[in-house]
Amino acid sequence: MVICMAKIIIHGGAGGRESSKTSFIQYHKNLQVIIKDASRYLEHTKDATLTAVYAVKLLEDNKI
Repeated sequence: MVICMAKIIIHGGAGGRESSKTSFIQYHKNLQVIIKDASRYLEHTKDATLTAVYAVKLLEDNKI
């Protein structure tokens, strides 16, 4: 029996945020939304490469 568990790992940057008014909690919550969206995308497509591109797009498009 083969059990495969998918994982989504993202890097939220090197400490810089667009606005110093954004709390780290809000920043973290935004990253959690991206992980959930990317996980759903992976479940739908079953394609790790497309999912990685999708997750990067979500990160780049995020204003926080």
